Amino acid sequence: MLTVVNTALDIACGLQHIHSKNIIHGDLSPANILLKLDDSRSGCLKAIAKVGDFGLSHMSKDGQSHVSNVRQGTPHYTAPEVLMEGRMTRAADVYSFGVILHELY
Repeated sequence: MLTVVNTALDIACGLQHIHSKNIIHGDLSPANILLKLDDSRSGCLKAIAKVGDFGLSHMSKDGQSHVSNVRQGTPHYTAPEVLMEGRMTRAADVYSFGVILHELY
């Protein structure tokens, strides 16, 4: 269970970092979470999760949203407002993170 919590924290920290730079990921899904194996901290092998694949990401001018006419993202992990309106927001990224958390637990 501790591994799941650490993985979730790694993803949350990565998402917070990109949002602090006004970047909306737009396609957060397990396929876009990279695991790096690290044994330098305690001598134990540990997986560190990193947010990757910024192919659908957008720099947000107002730090809040980006509207696109093209529906993007992995449907199962995409927030309803993105699928219906094309409105990509930080909140939509958090929705995707919530779906990932649900699957992790």
